[in-house]
Amino acid sequence: MVTSRNWERLRAAGPGERSLVIHAWTLADGWDDPHFLDIAVARVDGAGAGRCRVTARRG
Repeated sequence: MVTSRNWERLRAAGPGERSLVIHAWTLADGWDDPHFLDIAVARVDGAGAGRCRVTARRG
């Protein structure tokens, strides 16, 4: 996972995978009810075959 703490180190390591990050919020009706943020990363296959791998996390 890329954070503000490791971005420069990852960038210096060279080109990485092509990816698309998707954020989706689920907001509850009540203010005190739990709200969720779903994050998914679709990593595109470097071979150009049109395939991707998806990693998702709910927080």
